[in-house]
Amino acid sequence: MSRRHGLWLALGLALVLGACDKGGGPPVVSAAATVEPGDGAAVRLVYLEQEPGIEPYRSRYIVNARYLRIDDEDQNGDFMLFDRQREIIFSISSDNRSVLEIRRRGEDGQPPRELSIHKEQLPLEGAPAVGGREALFHRYAVNGETCLEQVAVPDLAPAMVEALNEFRDVLSGEHRRMVPFTPADMQKPCDLARHAFHPARFMEHGLPLREWDPAGTGRELVSMDLGFDPDPGLFELPAGYRTMTMESLGGGPGHE
Repeated sequence: MSRRHGLWLALGLALVLGACDKGGGPPVVSAAATVEPGDGAAVRLVYLEQEPGIEPYRSRYIVNARYLRIDDEDQNGDFMLFDRQREIIFSISSDNRSVLEIRRRGEDGQPPRELSIHKEQLPLEGAPAVGGREALFHRYAVNGETCLEQVAVPDLAPAMVEALNEFRDVLSGEHRRMVPFTPADMQKPCDLARHAFHPARFMEHGLPLREWDPAGTGRELVSMDLGFDPDPGLFELPAGYRTMTMESLGGGPGHE
């Protein structure tokens, strides 16, 4: 998640991944990772996010059986809440006291061009075991151009991976809805594949420890609690906020 959406979690993971070289070489894993099991019923992750032109920032993810909450730990009242049962994403803005509601859409819509996704597994130098599992390094290319490089761990925090896939699947419907209204020169194959038409392909190897793209946007997992005990209030919507939909904001079909 990025600051563009207003929004990603601390305990137990000591993992340092060096930056890949400009030629796209493999990252260097310089420290072993540990995972704290905890006693709670939720999973909490903290990522360090990086985007070009701004300072790195932390994002927190909390998931339980019903909800996924995404925030930036600064307690400013802005967060995203995904109701996994109802398949609705709520984006909360404290500045204008509003809740933006994003609902699941149908699977209709085809890519405006062919999207060919190629994946290769590359060696990972000095990779430690994370939670007793081996980290894997993959490079994804879409239509012949590098799209994403990722270090992930299969079968680590499966509840979080499942919730993230559900969240991205719902969000992809909104991206698909807007494709016909996006100028052709802004329809990048990588973005179309990752965010609109094939989001699950980029999570198929488990929980990302680190991922980055050629534009310099990326994230690195800095902590993990597999048995987090959250305050139930974290999964509640604020009272008195007005509700909006994507259509009511303007643009795309359904807007008057």
